[in-house]
Amino acid sequence: MDRRFDGGWQSRPQQPPPKYSPPPNYPPQRHYVYAQNYAPWNGLAIVSFIAALCWFFWIGSLVAIVCGHIAYNATRDLRTARGNGLALTGLIFGYLQIAVAVLLIVAVFNGATQ
Repeated sequence: MDRRFDGGWQSRPQQPPPKYSPPPNYPPQRHYVYAQNYAPWNGLAIVSFIAALCWFFWIGSLVAIVCGHIAYNATRDLRTARGNGLALTGLIFGYLQIAVAVLLIVAVFNGATQ
């Protein structure tokens, strides 16, 4: 039974889709769970970072430098403790704050003597 349409093409009657065989029985997927052993955070690295950020009237700079050096040496081997970046950031900010404090003191005394 061919039918004519406006475009002049003929269509065939719809046929049911071909029957497919079910997929083969594969063994079930195994889900592996890997334990992630994270090293604990080094407390002195956190103290160094927070002290450098808060800058407790220049005492925070000294605390950041001392704790930062101790923590940086303790966290060089990343398998034992985390916090190497925090300790390094505390060191950098601590030294920058000491430099700013020294420059401010020099500027104040230089202005007072003139």
